[in-house]
Amino acid sequence: MKKTLFLTLTLLINTFIFSQESFINKNYTSYFENTREIPYLHLNKTSFLTGQEIWFRAYVIEQNSKKLHSTTSNLYVSVFDSEGKLKTQKLVHIKDGLGKGNILLDSTFTDNSYYIKASTNWMKNFKEDNSFIQKISICNNNNSKTIKENTSYEFKLFPEGGHTLSNTINNFGILVKNKNGKGIKINKGIIKNSLNEIVRKFSTNSFGLGNTNLFIKEDETYEFEAILENGQVLKTTTLEPQNYGITLKVINSNPNYFLINILTNKSSLDQLNNRKFKILVHNTRKITTYNFNFNSTDTKYSLFINKEDVDKGINIITIFDDKNTPLLERLIFINSPSLFTNIDIKNNLNNINDSISINFKNNTNESIFLSSSFLPIETKSYVPEENINTSFLLKPYIKGKIQNSGYYFNNINKEKLRELDLLLITQGWSKYNWFDVFNNPPKTNYSFENGINIKGTLNAPLKRKQSLLIYSAQNNIIREIKNTNEFQLKSTFVKENSHITFSLKTKNNSYKASPYLQFSNTTLSEYLPPHRLNFKTSKESKVEEQGDISFLFRDTEILDEVLINKKPKTKPSEKPYGANTILTRKIVDSLLISSGETVLDFLKSKRYRVVNDEGVLSLLSRSINSNLTISNPSAIEEPAIGGKSINYNEHKNYDNQKKSVRVYLDNNEISDNLWLIESMNMDTVKEVYYGRVYDNRADEHIYIYTLSPSEYTTKKTFLNTLKIEKGFSIEKEYYTPEYNSYTDNTYKYYGDIFWNPNIEIKANSNFEFKIPQNLQEKIIVYIEGISESGKLISKKHIISTKTN
Repeated sequence: MKKTLFLTLTLLINTFIFSQESFINKNYTSYFENTREIPYLHLNKTSFLTGQEIWFRAYVIEQNSKKLHSTTSNLYVSVFDSEGKLKTQKLVHIKDGLGKGNILLDSTFTDNSYYIKASTNWMKNFKEDNSFIQKISICNNNNSKTIKENTSYEFKLFPEGGHTLSNTINNFGILVKNKNGKGIKINKGIIKNSLNEIVRKFSTNSFGLGNTNLFIKEDETYEFEAILENGQVLKTTTLEPQNYGITLKVINSNPNYFLINILTNKSSLDQLNNRKFKILVHNTRKITTYNFNFNSTDTKYSLFINKEDVDKGINIITIFDDKNTPLLERLIFINSPSLFTNIDIKNNLNNINDSISINFKNNTNESIFLSSSFLPIETKSYVPEENINTSFLLKPYIKGKIQNSGYYFNNINKEKLRELDLLLITQGWSKYNWFDVFNNPPKTNYSFENGINIKGTLNAPLKRKQSLLIYSAQNNIIREIKNTNEFQLKSTFVKENSHITFSLKTKNNSYKASPYLQFSNTTLSEYLPPHRLNFKTSKESKVEEQGDISFLFRDTEILDEVLINKKPKTKPSEKPYGANTILTRKIVDSLLISSGETVLDFLKSKRYRVVNDEGVLSLLSRSINSNLTISNPSAIEEPAIGGKSINYNEHKNYDNQKKSVRVYLDNNEISDNLWLIESMNMDTVKEVYYGRVYDNRADEHIYIYTLSPSEYTTKKTFLNTLKIEKGFSIEKEYYTPEYNSYTDNTYKYYGDIFWNPNIEIKANSNFEFKIPQNLQEKIIVYIEGISESGKLISKKHIISTKTN
C-alpha cells in the first residue's frame, strides 16, 4: 500500500505579498505591475438583418482590481469581414469603465459573417490578448454565399498538469468537438492497451468534455476510441510517458477546500530525495507559495487548502522544482457568492399604448450598472460566444475558446462546477508563459491614451494684443491662446463630424483664423487573430473587395481644414497679367491681420516704400529697408542696389518719366490717386497680387481686389469653423426599428423589441422604464452588468404579456 504524506499548512506555508523579494515573486510582480484592461461588449444581438444596427454597451475592467477601470477613455471597436479585412472602426468614449455605441449594417455589408473586436492602444503592450471578439451573422436575402458544415472532428487528450508519468495513475482531460468548435457528446468510449485489450471506458458531456484516471505502464501507449451516434469511430493515442518525474491531480469538489496531489513513481525517488519543490497558487494579483521536500519513500504528497485562504475566481496552480523551473500547471475555479450580484424583475402591461412597464430592483448596498436586450421569445439572433462572467472571470487566464460560456454561471450548482472543472483541465496551462514572466516583461511601446490631443499652428506669431479664441459647444471646448503661434488641446473628447470654431481677437475686433491642425491617434492599427477566421468555410459567390484602408494605420493624422457654412469666394472678373506666372498672390482671408491694419501697412510689410510728398502719395519699388513712410523726401538718401546711395530728388526726376510702381484697385489704375487706399482697412480686401513685370512705364505692378458687399458681410462674422471628421463616435439614443409585421417568422427570429444600455440602479433602489409590446405574448430579456465593487450579473428572464 502506498504511503501518503499530508503537508501541514501551519508549518510549511509561506505567503508572499508582492513587495517581498524572491526570484519568482520579483519577476511575477514586475510582469503584472502595469494596469491591464479587459473590455467586454454586450451586443443587443449577434445575428442581424441588413439595414439594422449593432447596438452595444462597453464594459472595461482593470484586471487586478476586477472593478470598472477608472482611467480608460479610448476604446476602439472594429468590424472585420470573414477574411480578416478591416471593414469599419469606431472610437468609443469610455467614462468610469462604461461606454456605448452603434454600427449601421448598411448595404455594403454583403458577407454572411463579420467579427466585432474591442481593444485599446495600451493593450498592445502585452503579449496576452484580452481583446473582446464576437462573430456576428447577417441574414441577407440577396446574399448567395453559403457555409458548408465541416464534418471533420477534433479528439484530444490533456494529461492533468501537462505530463504523463509511467507506473502511476494519470488523470486525462478529454475533448471531442467538430471543426466548427461544437462539442460532441460521447456515450461510449473505450481505452485499449498495446495488446488491444479494453482497460477502461469513458464518456463526455454535451460539450464534448470528460476525464478518466488511468494507470500508465512504462513504455506503454494507450488508444482512446470515441464512438459517435452515427457509428463513426474517432481515435487518438497517449504520448509515450516519461519514466522519471512527477504528475498532478487536483480535486476541487468540496465547497470548503481543494486538494492538490503530487504523484511520482518509485523509479524517481532517488532523483527527488531531499529536493525542494514549490506549489504556487496565483492569479496575476496575488501569489501564495507552499514548500515541500521529497523523501526517499513517499510517492504521493497531498496538500489541503482552505478556499477562504485564496482569492475567489480563477486560480493557477504551478509546481516548481528547486531550480525555479515550472513543471506542472493546472487552472481551478473557486466559486463564491461574492463574485456575483442580482436584481429582481417585475413587469406590468399598459393596455393604453401597447407598452410594458419594466421594473428592475436592486436589493444590494451598492450601485449596479446594467444593459438589457429585449427580443421575441423565439429569437435566433442572440447567441453570444461570451457573457460578462466568462469575459472577466475566465478569459483573462485561458487560451482556448469556451463553448456555451453562459451555461457555467447560470444557476450555479455542483454539477456545473464539476463541468467547469472539466473545461479547465482541457485548457492545459494558463495563457501566461513562465519564460516570458522571467525574461520578457512587458515594455511600454504604446501609450495609455486619454482622449485626443490636438496640436495647432498659426501661419504667423500672435502679436502682443492678439489672442486666438477656440470654441466648440459640441465638444465642451473654450480656450484662449496668447503669445504663441502654436497651441495644444490635451485630452479632448472631440466627436466625429463635429465642429470647432477659431477666431483671432484683437483689442477691439475679431477676425477669422485658420490654424493647421494635427491630431493624436483617432484610429488603431488592428488585425483579427488568424485562429478566429473560418478558413474552412465554403463561399459560393465572389467576395467584394474592400477599398484602401491604409489611412487607418497612421500614428498621427493631419486633418484638412474645411470651412463650414461659407459660400465659395467669387473670383475676380479678370486676373491681372502675369497672375499665374510672375505675380505673388495673397488671399487676405488666410492671413493674420492686425486690428486696423491698412492696405498701405500691408504693402510696407512687403518692403514697398511709401512716399508722402506734401500730401501726394506714391510707392517706390521694394528694397531691404522699406518699413517707413517718407514725409520729407529731400532730406534723406536711401541705399540703392550695388551699395551706392541715391538722392530722392534725383530719383523723383527719373520717376517723372517712369513710375516705380503702378497700382490697380479692382482693375482700375489709381497710381496717381493712392489716397483711395490710404485709409482702406485690409479686412475689406479679398486678395492682392504684386511683383515685378515687363512694363516700360513701371518696375512693379500691384493689383488690389476688394470684397463685394455680400462677401464683406459674410467675412464680418469673424469666425472660422472647421469640421472634425475623425473623433469619438457620437452616442445615439436607441430607436425601435419599424417592421412590416410583428407576427411573421422574420421578426420572431431576427427582430428586436428594445435595447437599454443606460441602466444605473442605486443601492436599494428601483429603475423603471417602458418597452413596446409589439404583439408578443412572451419576451426574453438578456441582462449583463457589474456593480461598483466588481460583482457580475448575466441574467436571462422571460416576460409574459398575458393578463390573468
